[in-house]
Amino acid sequence: MSMKRNLIALAVASAFAAPVAMAGDAPAGPSNTSIYGAMNASIDMVTSDGAAGAGDVTNNHVASNESRIGVKGSEDLGHGLSAVFQIESLVEADGEGAGTTIGTRNTFVGLSSADMGTVVLGKHDTPYKISTRKLDQFAYTIADNRNIMGNHTHDDRFGNVAAYISPNFGGLSFAAATVFGSEDGDIATVEEEKSTTYSLAGMYSAGGIYGTVAYQTVEFGQAAGTFSEGTGVAVADLTKLTATKLGGSFSMDAFTVGAVYEMISDEAGATETKNNNIYVSGAFNLSSMSKVKAAYTISGEREVNGVTANNSGATQMSIGYDHGLSARTKVYALYSALSNDPASHVELSNKGTSTSVPGAVDASVISVGVAHSF
Repeated sequence: MSMKRNLIALAVASAFAAPVAMAGDAPAGPSNTSIYGAMNASIDMVTSDGAAGAGDVTNNHVASNESRIGVKGSEDLGHGLSAVFQIESLVEADGEGAGTTIGTRNTFVGLSSADMGTVVLGKHDTPYKISTRKLDQFAYTIADNRNIMGNHTHDDRFGNVAAYISPNFGGLSFAAATVFGSEDGDIATVEEEKSTTYSLAGMYSAGGIYGTVAYQTVEFGQAAGTFSEGTGVAVADLTKLTATKLGGSFSMDAFTVGAVYEMISDEAGATETKNNNIYVSGAFNLSSMSKVKAAYTISGEREVNGVTANNSGATQMSIGYDHGLSARTKVYALYSALSNDPASHVELSNKGTSTSVPGAVDASVISVGVAHSF
């Protein structure tokens, strides 16, 4: 009888506890949550020729190369479905920025299924950016190829994002995202006022082969929100941005080679500016813990309404060496040189802030650093 009474009491307690858990006052089940991140600091020694022949200018500093910390997790909802979340924040390890602000990087919540794919809502890298980030041998350093590639807008992370990432179908996957450009419903003409942004990418990976094609378009609007005309991006008075790129890499034994070809069109009223960018890279593993690498990026001359703007190109050449001290820690050194034609003004940058002299024709950098992931 005693055992029977205990079972009845347990059943009654469970019946009262279940609605409380379903109401969200307490977690209903186990959640796999982890803290992760990366710290990447370097000494960057930059030399630029001064604007208008003012002489060389040096800029030596410690850089926090997109150091970050995050928390992520998932909950098994049954039937192959999981809830997923992530909150990732930029860490200013050099002490010169605003410190750590919660949710500045990929921050989202969503649902994931091994059979159906993943849907997330929040702030996220665009599929256009994701498609070729793994091809950049100098990613998240001052020699990052986004000094030229993407025109500082396309290879980026947007807020107000709804994104879908497909499952892997025999090495093939795809991703799609849209940005809700306005959260203001009180507007006169929806079609004219709101901005519209779409980003698409298809990716194939099998063995040592990787290939991708990506497309992105941003149409600016006047309503308050993401991509309002003249706000939200560095370039004012743009009406539409469009970009398409092809990329790929091949790895065999100790060698890896990669390339990206990008076509960009910027529309500002009746003016359309086009240019093509090319990135090629290679790496050779000296051992399981060290490699040498090199990259070359070209920004082609701009074409304005079908007419070539002479002397408007730029190039960036980088060489480097990585040495792993463990599976999570490495030291590295690199040299990168940027050269502008007279009508081009690309700059060496770090964390989105210029570290070379604005208007300088040439700039170079020697960087040594240490990176640790956790």
